[in-house]
Amino acid sequence: MKNVEILKQSLLFPIRYYKHFAIVTLLFLIAELVQEHFAHHHGSVIISVIALILPLIALGINLQIIFHAIKANKGFPKLSLRKALDESVKDTILESYYLAITIIITAIIVAIIAAIQGIVDIPNRTAHLLVAYEHSNVIEIIGSAPQLLMNHSMDIIVTALLIFILILTVMFTFCTIGKVDLEVNHNFRQILDLGYIGGIVGKIGVTRYLQFLALVMVLCIIISNIIVFLEAKHTLGCLLSSLLEAFSLFFFLHAFSQLYPE
Repeated sequence: MKNVEILKQSLLFPIRYYKHFAIVTLLFLIAELVQEHFAHHHGSVIISVIALILPLIALGINLQIIFHAIKANKGFPKLSLRKALDESVKDTILESYYLAITIIITAIIVAIIAAIQGIVDIPNRTAHLLVAYEHSNVIEIIGSAPQLLMNHSMDIIVTALLIFILILTVMFTFCTIGKVDLEVNHNFRQILDLGYIGGIVGKIGVTRYLQFLALVMVLCIIISNIIVFLEAKHTLGCLLSSLLEAFSLFFFLHAFSQLYPE
């Protein structure tokens, strides 16, 4: 299947499984509202534990629902809280792992730039820029690249941040491929191996993978601009955030499941 066709089918995937999409969005919304409430009203230890565990349970259940739909199974899967927690913890560790790799590679490149330019405060200034993106999701970060280029075309610090975005995009795709592979092979350790994920990319085809990567970046830019527009209209809230999170999971997991070599 061609890349464009995969993206078309993945965009329609949440619509075809609208009931699944609605439930996933609702679970994300409940988890976000609980966290929002907890952030403004500190309660007992029990409430704190619930606020911590509920998003993990919601994520785990949502992963079960989405992969069930990707496999074209009828109805809804038999849900397990234990499995939901296990999958969500693994998912969180996996994303944190690839984010850490992104930061380490970026830090090395920034250090090299600082050495060449003789500017000692580049790492600190870059760190401040990264903090600005602390509460942004991957789609928003990737989508901000064109705006950075237009606003700061000659700023070496922004160049370093653009490098971060590029590496983040690659690591994000590696991470998503890892999630699909985990569902297929049920081996968590091997998806932490960059060489193993690189081997999967080799089976996909480097050229095809890079073309797919470019299309993903274009799509992220479009979605990011939609988010900016909605922010300007003051309509961005928990519901929109939950919709975006649900759409991202549906779209990317389906897209990379179709890209994944059989």
